[in-house]
Amino acid sequence: MLTNISPQDAYKIVKEWHIAKDWKEYALLYLFQAEWERHEGRPVDLHDSIVYWSHYESLKEVMRDYPEDWEEFIEDGYSFKTFAEIGDEEADANGYKLEYLIQD
Repeated sequence: MLTNISPQDAYKIVKEWHIAKDWKEYALLYLFQAEWERHEGRPVDLHDSIVYWSHYESLKEVMRDYPEDWEEFIEDGYSFKTFAEIGDEEADANGYKLEYLIQD
């Protein structure tokens, strides 16, 4: 489904889709915004964006799934800051951590 709408409107469309059920809202919003920017404002395929990208809440998760080439996947994907939980070892001094969107 190709769309040229806001990330918020895109989320409203896909939130009930089976393939989107495991995604957190903020991760989908970030993915749709990043894909729209990468495609320079051209329509984004919502279905393919959800199917071919994965959300990782920590670097450890990325390294677990891609032990040999995790750095490449991070380079080719997107990362964004979120508030870390208290005691999260990946948190920086300001209480943020990076989460990742990796293209499978």
